Amino acid sequence: MTDAFKGLLAMTAAAAAWGLSGMYYKLLAEVPALEVLSHRILWSAVFFGALILVRGRGAEVIEVLGHRRTLRLLVWAALSIGANWFLFIYSIQGGLALEASLGYYIFPLVAVTLGALTFGERFSRGQAAALALVAAAVLVLTIGLHAPPWIALILAGTFATYGLLKKRTRTGPVISVFAETAVLLPAALVWLAGATFAGWTGPGTAAQAGWFDWLFKDTYTKTKYPVVLIHGMFGFDDILGIDYFYQVADEMSRSGAEVYAIQVSALNSTEVRGEQAWAQIQDILAASGASKVNIIGHSHGGPTARYVASLHPQRVASVTSVAGVNWGSAVADVYRQYLEEGAAANDFVVTIGDAFGDLITWASDGNGLPQDLNASINSLTTDGSVA
Repeated sequence: MTDAFKGLLAMTAAAAAWGLSGMYYKLLAEVPALEVLSHRILWSAVFFGALILVRGRGAEVIEVLGHRRTLRLLVWAALSIGANWFLFIYSIQGGLALEASLGYYIFPLVAVTLGALTFGERFSRGQAAALALVAAAVLVLTIGLHAPPWIALILAGTFATYGLLKKRTRTGPVISVFAETAVLLPAALVWLAGATFAGWTGPGTAAQAGWFDWLFKDTYTKTKYPVVLIHGMFGFDDILGIDYFYQVADEMSRSGAEVYAIQVSALNSTEVRGEQAWAQIQDILAASGASKVNIIGHSHGGPTARYVASLHPQRVASVTSVAGVNWGSAVADVYRQYLEEGAAANDFVVTIGDAFGDLITWASDGNGLPQDLNASINSLTTDGSVA
């Protein structure tokens, strides 16, 4: 087995272990990132220290620590990999795994660039083409996100810098990794003591969420106009902290969008719900200063959104229907086939349905909105949808 093949196997195994580690760090999302990092440093130092003692290589450690130039390079390497570890853990816990993984995708090509600049290595045509593709990808991401992918770039940069420094040290992997963790160990022990006895948290917790806002600011869902969410049949905006769209509004807001989840009748015709929605959209336009809105409607919210757009096209930039009943519902057709308006059975179901609609509206602070199951069913039949 050649050294090149051994290196390929080692790199593959390391990449697989590193990639799977994200699943582990996600399970520790409630533990502050600095505390996770400190434990990683501590137990890495313990593991590699024990390995060195078992192999009788303590003299090599003393030799390395006594060489000023090598020690200086290892200190910088330790700081580079420590920053890389922290940002990776912080990104995974913050739900930015894709952007973090992009950093490790970019890393090999950043390393190639540093190799060319530092060691005078030349690019092959394939490497040059790959670098051009990565540069184009970063440019596309920057345009799409309205900001550079800072997390990916910093992860790639710190990891490539770490590799460059390690190449200059010419120290074996076991000794160098132990030396790096030994450099970081005092800071890790201080932080663990503070976290244990003084309740330190640091960045990576809700209390300190603003520490890295400039870095983690995500504009993926940012739109030119506000987004209005319209719920479906038996829907609501929020009941006891549970929102109908299940955190969609919060996630979109966190990613740069201006989002409004409005409340219309849980049960009523498309036209009545549409007029209720339009009244609230007018308030949103006035409050935001926007000239238009983007509307997202779920279920009966789809036809409701289309109704608003048909009457006020100059005020609606787009309509997105999620599982919208835009061509009628087979369930509504069957219901109306067997339970005609005016029939005793229908009146009984409507009375219960309207009462339930009133309860939903009351629980979500939408008092005063009328409920009409008959009108709702009629709007959702095939004939009512295309009327």
